[in-house]
This record gives sequence, structure tokens and C-alpha cells, in this order.
Amino acid sequence: MSGNYSYNELLTTTFKPGTQSFFNTPKHKFNLGASGQALARKLSYTLNYRWVERFLYESTFATGTLPRAQVVDAQLGYSLPSLHTTFQAGGTNLFNSTNYQVYGSPSYGRLVYVGLLFEVK
Repeated sequence: MSGNYSYNELLTTTFKPGTQSFFNTPKHKFNLGASGQALARKLSYTLNYRWVERFLYESTFATGTLPRAQVVDAQLGYSLPSLHTTFQAGGTNLFNSTNYQVYGSPSYGRLVYVGLLFEVK
């Protein structure tokens, strides 16, 4: 199991009216995750939930509020030690929730992948 929480606040009283801080980070955000192995360590898994509260995003291009975001990511792997190979499949933003990283940019959606990992000694 894993997790973290971030509290971010800009503490200053020296800004003049109309000044932008460009402190583009939410006040509260957290991650919760689980990972492990099963079946004699041949099967591996990772599951992660990320939450970010809405926050003001300031840039020279545009300024506005980014909405709250919730994202679930997961990955499965199956290892074949005799071939020094791991088959992987996973995805980010599995529920395809609307998610913005920058105000004025397009949102990103789900990304799924499959792959092979070769161990070279």
C-alpha cells in the first residue's frame, strides 16, 4: 500500500493588486495506491488513485480555474523468468474522466498500452 497527501499554500502579503503569482498548484491533492506480486512472483500489479482539487491556474496565455480531477491508473505484468521477459498491460485515466493540466489546453483522456520488457544482463 502507498499514499501521499500534499498541502500547498502560498504565504505572502507583499503582492501588489493585479499581480499574478503563477503558483499553479492545488491547495490539496493526494494519491492512494496498491501494488504487489502473486503466483510465485510471476504476476505483478499496480493500482493508483489520484485526486486533485480545483485551483486557479495563471499564465501569460490565459488565467482560469481548473476543475477537480480524479484519475485511476492500473498495470498488470506477467513474468517469464526463463525468457527474461515480462508481458505488461495497463492504462492511465481508466475511467476516461475529463482532466486538464493547464488552463486553456485540451483535456487528456484514457491511455492504454501493452508491452514487452526484456531483461539484458
